Amino acid sequence: MITITGLDGQTYQPIDLSFSLEAPGERAVVLVAALPGSGPVQFAVNDDERHQRFLVEVPFPRSDEVSESRRLWLRIDEANRIRVEADAGTRLLILPARAPLPANYLSPVAAPAAIDMAILLDGTSRLLRSHRQEGADPATGWQAHIDQLAVLAAALVDGVARARFRVLAYGDHPLSDILADDLKSAYVLFPPDPDVRRHFTPFTVDALRKALSEVVGTSGGDFIDALGEALDECAFALHWDDATTTRRVLVISGESPGLTLLDDKAELPAGANGVAGRADIETPLAYLHQCRGVEVLAIYHGAPAQLKLDGSGPIATDIRSMLQYAERQFMEQLVCSPRLACTAVDFNPDELASHWRSLRIPMRRFAGPAIVTVNGASGRSG
Repeated sequence: MITITGLDGQTYQPIDLSFSLEAPGERAVVLVAALPGSGPVQFAVNDDERHQRFLVEVPFPRSDEVSESRRLWLRIDEANRIRVEADAGTRLLILPARAPLPANYLSPVAAPAAIDMAILLDGTSRLLRSHRQEGADPATGWQAHIDQLAVLAAALVDGVARARFRVLAYGDHPLSDILADDLKSAYVLFPPDPDVRRHFTPFTVDALRKALSEVVGTSGGDFIDALGEALDECAFALHWDDATTTRRVLVISGESPGLTLLDDKAELPAGANGVAGRADIETPLAYLHQCRGVEVLAIYHGAPAQLKLDGSGPIATDIRSMLQYAERQFMEQLVCSPRLACTAVDFNPDELASHWRSLRIPMRRFAGPAIVTVNGASGRSG
């Protein structure tokens, strides 16, 4: 008797499915699907005593919906060992046993009584740094973005009895050998007082506008962006309400990426410096997702349109590589679901809030349990 452990496709709760494979060549069909927001998924293969033998990891692209199922086969070979097979083009990863299988998914609160909302700004963004310059256009500059964020926040908290917020910003780590004043970082995290940063305050639109307008821009020269440290602050220092009736949301608005350890689509971008980062983004994101139940939205300010990242514009290859790296991080890696990311050009506050409110089924970040179905033994293989 073999038992596989994954998630039930109706309740999304852990489930054990048992079936018999006794003779060599006999096999069973296993259908595997992924929750929204997922990358790879895993299920456990257990022996007769329900002892976990190994994990099977199946790759999936991130999606806003439950994925289409992929078909695998489990069979017994001539040496009485369990083998896992897949269609051509599906690369399986067999991992050592690890119990319990991590749940690693977040279920949105359907009818929240309260909302905690943190807004994390990139203090080095061109938009924020330029708004105090002479001749800045208030219709398209930072003030206009404050107006959009205020509309988004009001839409997110609409209808709840209690709402709280906190505005934070991140800059760059200072480097001792940087002498030019225009490249020096004004801060790593803002506000500078950690006691202020870690507490929420009651939400009103006016209070939010005031907090957003008090954030100052900083240069820092884009040497070591502190997005990882800012996410650490949100995950481990900010006093989120852990009540099951509270929905928690983090809105990230910016353009400067942090250190990532799990970007499997590209090597370190051309033009990146060789200074080691101090905090990665995945560790706090995983904690926010799994332990705090915080849903992450992102607004990517991106590159000016005239740079034309498709290669048709007059931009150096290393700069294009860096900007594409940043865009992928904001649009794919930071958010819980692809629907919760947008560019600043396409930012529609009401539409983004509507996407967030419509989330009902669990979302997963990084590898976690697969939705599994066993179609039963299919007889001997040929």
